[in-house]
Amino acid sequence: MAKKKNLTKAEQKKARLRQRRMEREAKERERMAELYEDCDGRFAFIVGYTDGGAPYGVMWEEVGIDPGLPFEEKVKLYHMQM
Repeated sequence: MAKKKNLTKAEQKKARLRQRRMEREAKERERMAELYEDCDGRFAFIVGYTDGGAPYGVMWEEVGIDPGLPFEEKVKLYHMQM
């Protein structure tokens, strides 16, 4: 079994900061997944799906957002309005 190396205080601090950054990034990924959950390229909010599987709901134009914007930008603008 390999011997565990003792870290200096600076290395410990760097490791803690790296861990916190990884946790923040994981939370941000989770938050973004939640934002995208109920929308797609056509709909700002998907209310449901027909029996055939087609989505229906509120379209981007109906909430005053240009459908030509990149998807991430549309989602951010939509959630800022809420």
